[in-house]
Amino acid sequence: MTTPYSLIYLEAENFKRLKLVRIDFDGKSVVLGGANEAGKSSVLDAVETLIRGKKFAPEEPIRRGQETARLVGQIGDLTITRTFEKDGESKIVITSPEGAKYSSPQAMLDKLLGELSFDPLAFTRMKPREQYETLAGLVGIDFTLLDRNRQTAFEKRTDVNRDVKKLQAQIAGMPFHKEAPADVVSITDLSDAIKAAEVKRTAAEVAKRASDEAERAVDAATARAAALEEQEIELKREHDAEVERHRIALEQIHQRDRARREALAKELDALPDLRTRAKEAADAMAEAVAAVPDTAPLHTRIAEAEGTNRLVRENAARKAIDIDLAEEAAKAEALTAEIESIDKQKLDLVAKTKFPVDGLSVRDGAVTFDDFPFDQASQARKLRVACAICLALNPKLRLILIREGAFLDDEAMKQLADFAEQNKVQCLIERVGDGAEVGIVIEDGEVREVRQPVAAE
Repeated sequence: MTTPYSLIYLEAENFKRLKLVRIDFDGKSVVLGGANEAGKSSVLDAVETLIRGKKFAPEEPIRRGQETARLVGQIGDLTITRTFEKDGESKIVITSPEGAKYSSPQAMLDKLLGELSFDPLAFTRMKPREQYETLAGLVGIDFTLLDRNRQTAFEKRTDVNRDVKKLQAQIAGMPFHKEAPADVVSITDLSDAIKAAEVKRTAAEVAKRASDEAERAVDAATARAAALEEQEIELKREHDAEVERHRIALEQIHQRDRARREALAKELDALPDLRTRAKEAADAMAEAVAAVPDTAPLHTRIAEAEGTNRLVRENAARKAIDIDLAEEAAKAEALTAEIESIDKQKLDLVAKTKFPVDGLSVRDGAVTFDDFPFDQASQARKLRVACAICLALNPKLRLILIREGAFLDDEAMKQLADFAEQNKVQCLIERVGDGAEVGIVIEDGEVREVRQPVAAE
């Protein structure tokens, strides 16, 4: 196993707020103290820039009013020199103890030392999603495709469940009639029966009108015959009384009398035939009337059929929605199964993954520790876990930069010192002030005082 590297010393000239400082760390942890804007952060930025290169340098690396900035540091047995020019030019030179120089120094440094570990305090203050992405990247878990597929399935299931609820609401408001037949009653057949009955009713009415007309003809003939008989009697009286007075007109009277007699005879002769025809018409009317069916039951059945058919149609509509509901529910179940399968794949992948700390894991886009959300862990446990993650990020360069040490209380500082000593980790901690825990005091861009470091490697 390759021997871990540590920071031996750092020289910084005209870098950010620093004027000219040299700090001999000797691979030991130290707390950098001082007032705000004294240059503490500039020291940590100088360490990171020295190791990680220009792309991690601050936007203005050169101290205001100066033309160049220079960083020199020793990591293990390598001496690194990095310079910055006013025009943006930056150079790096790495030499070995034997004086050898490297043609691609930054690439060699990246390969040799890897990534500089992040600030564990920053990790503890990250949002759960950021912690998850950081840890997942560290252990090589990539849920991108699975999460995308799960999100797609989840959105589809959401849409399907929305349709299911709509269909369920529709069915809840729809009646169901157990007594209704399976098929609708044929209104057309009943209407055709009524039309046929109406035709027969019309025929009966025509026959009745013919019978009534024949009866009226008989009554008229009878009335005319009675009138003629009365005329006959009257004429006879006139004849007897006026024979003498109408002798001249006797012949004419006789002629008229004969004519009337002939007409009477003719009417009397025709009367039986008319009566026969009237009787036949009456019989035909009676037969036609008898043939007319009672349509009241048909109308009643039509009214009942309308009600029945309404129930059948309502049942059919409900059944159609039942079918749609079953199909949508099946889709939702299939999507749920797909989501559960994706979740199982993620759990299986997590189960096979080696995490830097026992009990550490990821679930549902967040970091967990001992099966509880990481943000529910105690501050002390969070700090220990975050520091362990830092070491896992880079087992070669056992160097941790803590930029906001002001957030650490005395107990946390002690735990951090114990962790550094037990795990042979070099911690550079930035704190506001110059309390007893401070090992190096920075003031106005320079080292004002060097005290005993807080922990040895």
